[in-house]
Amino acid sequence: MRSCFRTLVTVVFVACLGNGLFAQRQSRPESSANVSRTVTIVTEPNAIIWLDEIRRGTSDLNGRLALATVSSRQHTMRVRANGFKEAVLPLMPAQIGEVRVRLLHTTDEAELTFQKAEEAREHAKDEESRQQAADLYRRALKLRPTFPAAHVGLARVLMDLSDENGALAEIEAARTLAWGESMKIKDNTIWPRANMTSR
Repeated sequence: MRSCFRTLVTVVFVACLGNGLFAQRQSRPESSANVSRTVTIVTEPNAIIWLDEIRRGTSDLNGRLALATVSSRQHTMRVRANGFKEAVLPLMPAQIGEVRVRLLHTTDEAELTFQKAEEAREHAKDEESRQQAADLYRRALKLRPTFPAAHVGLARVLMDLSDENGALAEIEAARTLAWGESMKIKDNTIWPRANMTSR
């Protein structure tokens, strides 16, 4: 059950962050995905880096993370460092070697609280610390109700707290927000948005 739920969480999170880029990648010929490359992400120190929602590691004290055998198709890259606005951007097929990702400092209280929640969840060892992480996610959502990633994070920690109903409710909230971001409804017909944006 937990394994299936975590798969569902991942699917919802990808929907929240990368629908447009995923569609672009799917249109590329398969042969282009068979060639690998090495990419070094250069950003802030201790930044967490994902490719296609797979966590690839954390940058070192110089802000560098080398990624080997990255396929030569387009990927969605997500970079997060505490105190900075999270960046979601495409890693294009032609990009090799160093790829610089400039993060901007943020004073957005919702974003900063969400970052604290993520860190608390990752380091949580017992029920009390997991509950503290859940409280931080709820605080972030109070500050920004339309925050799909916070709903997903809260779902994860609620699952760890064995609150499956609460977790499923958060996943439904994230799914609804992701749907609203990616589609529009007109005359009872659903049309894909021409320009899709990430969180």
